[in-house]
Amino acid sequence: GVEDVNMTGSRDVGGLVGWNDGSITACYATGSVTGTVIDNYACAGGLVGTNYYGTLTACYATGLVTGRYAVGGLVGYNHSMLTDCYASGSVRGDEYFGGLVGYNNSGTITSCYATGSVSEGNNAGGLVGYNSGSITSCYATGLVTGHTVGGLVGWNYEGTLTGCYATGSVSGTGAVGGLMGYNDYGTGSITSCYATGSVTG
Repeated sequence: GVEDVNMTGSRDVGGLVGWNDGSITACYATGSVTGTVIDNYACAGGLVGTNYYGTLTACYATGLVTGRYAVGGLVGYNHSMLTDCYASGSVRGDEYFGGLVGYNNSGTITSCYATGSVSEGNNAGGLVGYNSGSITSCYATGLVTGHTVGGLVGWNYEGTLTGCYATGSVSGTGAVGGLMGYNDYGTGSITSCYATGSVTG
């Protein structure tokens, strides 16, 4: 692990790894991570900036993560597998940001959780900001504020949620939901999930 990091960069910024194509197991990062660019390649995460065909198992991050696009407490952009991981730091972003993962593009997230607050921009979720993948047996407990926001997922596009829950309060100015802000095109699947936090919109 690495402790008390203070990382600032333009693209693929992570507390431990910027871009991961391999396997990371039982690793952690504490401290702050900041991404400065807003485009499809920005990606800032407390542990990993971009996880692309890599795997993370039993990892965590605890620091504040701020950025512009695809910002996550653990991983900014995920296109692969996260298992038994968590993040507890606060997350602030402009577009697609979540307590664990900012942008989950066809990735698989299993038995993970996030407890930090998520605030400021658009498409924000207590666990995941944008989801087009699979999320199973996960939860989020942090406060979520922004535009299109959800206690667990901000924007779900053809993704699946199974056995998940959110307990944090949610407040937004667009599509706002205790579990999910926006379930796009009606093709997203939600099974055996619940939310208990207050919702204000």
